[in-house]
Amino acid sequence: MKSAGAKYCAALFFLLYGLRELYFFAGNFVFSDLLRVMLYLVVCFSFIKQRGSVRADTGLKATAIAFSHLLVPLFFRREGHGLYLGEFLSVLGLLFSTVGAIELWESFAILPAIRRIKTAGAYKITRHPIYSGYILTAMGICLSNLSRYNLAVLFCFGVLTVLRINREESLLASDDGYKQYTNAVKYKLIPCVY
Repeated sequence: MKSAGAKYCAALFFLLYGLRELYFFAGNFVFSDLLRVMLYLVVCFSFIKQRGSVRADTGLKATAIAFSHLLVPLFFRREGHGLYLGEFLSVLGLLFSTVGAIELWESFAILPAIRRIKTAGAYKITRHPIYSGYILTAMGICLSNLSRYNLAVLFCFGVLTVLRINREESLLASDDGYKQYTNAVKYKLIPCVY
């Protein structure tokens, strides 16, 4: 996102996403909905503070993967309250994503880009803690609203997450600092697994 207009459009998108979550919170007072509002506000303000990148992947494939990944969670159906384990996973995931977004701050972006490499905090656990949190949150939503439909949405979201990570990793592999980071932090998404 090179122009200021694109940066502010992205910030507006996440602000609207946050307002959607605030609507859900007002309807049922579920704590994870409030945390989602907080996450999207952090992301909104990080776009406003965003720095330029050294290099970015603005190709059609990267754009399609990134925006599909952003939109798929909108398809989860919130039909009721199920397992408390689902709410616990959502809260854990949202906290992890929010911490990752705060640590990434002005380097946060939708499209893959080389900016300042972050290696502290949540980035010592996994190379993509925001996505790790997203996956936990999506699993929590799915457990709380268990249906075949939501399982299919979760599967699509998981596939898109892996595609998005691989796209980012292929761009970042050209950065020497990132190569050193990958030697220190072996796992992309799930510690001890992937």
